[in-house]
Amino acid sequence: MRKPKQSNSSTSLFRNTRLAIAALALGGLAACDGVIVAGPRPGPSIVVGVPDTCVEIRDPGLRATVMTRLEPGFRGPKRGGRHVSLREYLRTHRYRVYDCGTIWRVVFVATLSTVEPDYIILRKDGVIIRQSF
Repeated sequence: MRKPKQSNSSTSLFRNTRLAIAALALGGLAACDGVIVAGPRPGPSIVVGVPDTCVEIRDPGLRATVMTRLEPGFRGPKRGGRHVSLREYLRTHRYRVYDCGTIWRVVFVATLSTVEPDYIILRKDGVIIRQSF
């Protein structure tokens, strides 16, 4: 014969707490007129390590030219025993391109992390001088 099931007070307390939190959250959303958008955590400044003499390139065409010259020699960090390609790397990183006279500096910042930015120094003829990873 089965014993009657005893109620576990901690389980019911946990369930009631979850329901109360959900009710508060829904009440808060109902009172809100706008749309709530959750963005990524703020990361480090993207200009870390860039000299003052460098100017950010905002022209999309010139940025695309720099990234096209960068792609053949790009060797990203290893994942799964191989180096990731530039396209794979850009799925998880934002980038900015700086014109520093005779060189370009490309700075990569992870979108959901607070690690230090990575950078690549590239001569204007397309030769990669330095990679930070």
